[in-house]
Amino acid sequence: MKLFNLGWKGSGEELVHSWLKESGIKCTGLVSNCAEDIFFSQSVNRPPLSSWADKEYFSLLESERPMTGYLLRSQLEFSFLDKHFPDALFVFLYVDEDQWYGNLVEDGYF
Repeated sequence: MKLFNLGWKGSGEELVHSWLKESGIKCTGLVSNCAEDIFFSQSVNRPPLSSWADKEYFSLLESERPMTGYLLRSQLEFSFLDKHFPDALFVFLYVDEDQWYGNLVEDGYF
């Protein structure tokens, strides 16, 4: 079974990622090309995330390239993921706006 975190960067995904990893759950890295793979797979009509077939938890489904302004938010494509992983669970981590902004500032994004 797969578990997808649909939350935005700065919403506590790193804490959940480390907790699940310490619990023995096979997680993607906090930096991966999952977002690119999801969009590419959708464009060529193939199953997504085949390079991560052994992984159970997927987080940080965003990809950003600050030099080009390129941003992919593949967590918005959860219907595509659900089609290919019908037994998957989707969670949305949420923090209030002030805490989210504070997390991003703390992590050096602003």
